[in-house]
Amino acid sequence: MSEYTGSRSKSLKVLFEEQPKSSPFDARKRPAVSAPFKKPPPQQSVLLKRLVRVHPIDSILMGTSGGVAFVESASQQALSQGFTQPADVHNYLDLMVMFGHRFDVDPQLPWVSSALSRKSMSALFDSALGYLGVISGETGQLYIKALLRTRKCIPASLVDKICGSPGELAMLLATLHPEKCKVMRSQIPDLFALAQALTAQHSKGVRTLYPVLMFLLGSHFETDPRYAWAAELLRDSGTSEPLRYKRLHEEALSQLHLALRASSGIESLVAEVG
Repeated sequence: MSEYTGSRSKSLKVLFEEQPKSSPFDARKRPAVSAPFKKPPPQQSVLLKRLVRVHPIDSILMGTSGGVAFVESASQQALSQGFTQPADVHNYLDLMVMFGHRFDVDPQLPWVSSALSRKSMSALFDSALGYLGVISGETGQLYIKALLRTRKCIPASLVDKICGSPGELAMLLATLHPEKCKVMRSQIPDLFALAQALTAQHSKGVRTLYPVLMFLLGSHFETDPRYAWAAELLRDSGTSEPLRYKRLHEEALSQLHLALRASSGIESLVAEVG
């Protein structure tokens, strides 16, 4: 899941990797989807090892092919932002795990663009630390509680209901994750507009489940290699729209169950949420 659950309860200060003097991190072209699995280049092998070591829960949920696609995306995205040193690419990977693979253009994260404009990974991490402290808490408990509240939602309220306005969405999100909603309330209209644009590619309206997953997993979760199941389900033209969203909800709950089961110390949070 996104931002802070399981391994993400570790402080970003622990993850931050100082910049060594080393050769540039070379860009690698992403192989065609239909190409057979090949051993990744040395630089991407290092990223894969970091993904497994630092973000074990995410690595397990992604699987081998998902992990390879994710680190390829991380190296390409980092390079596109001007981060060429290995340490910076490693840290960019961590931020993608925290906030989603296109956190750089996520309307929920307005602080990212100004931090990226400074071309400083330490500045980007400092901004991320301040944000996470507010919306996730020291151990990620606020985010995990949001996931638990979402799990309790009546399925029909997410799958069948069309979300009609930013105000309606804001009221729902405030019940799921009040701390984050308070911080980003002014960005909710932009989030809703993006949901309209993205769902128009395969749906007749913004079913509530879609912006809720954007809110929890990152606004571009549908194209995130970590959540390949989402695109597969949403773009299944042979299945009716209601059934596609029903299956999306079921798979999201399954992934959430696996992530929470792998997390430690959530028993008290489960009791608190009820």
